[in-house]
Amino acid sequence: MTISSSDRVAGPFTGNSVTTIFPFNYKVFVAADVVALISDGQVETPLTLGADFTVSLNADQNANPGGAVTDRK
Repeated sequence: MTISSSDRVAGPFTGNSVTTIFPFNYKVFVAADVVALISDGQVETPLTLGADFTVSLNADQNANPGGAVTDRK
C-alpha cells in the first residue's frame, strides 16, 4: 500500500521587524514537524525551533487545525 504525502506551506510572509506571529491552518500534531525558513530572495535558510522560533498548536487539530509560528528574534 502506498501512502501519499505532500508538504504544506503557509506564506510566504514578509517580515517587517514588527510582526512576529505567523499563522498556519493545516494539521500538525508535533511542533517539531514545523519547519521555518528565512529567505533573502535567492537562498532559503532553515531556522532552529526553540532558538529562532516557537510553535503554538491549536488544541483540537481535527476541529480547528493549525496554529502559529512566533519569531523569537
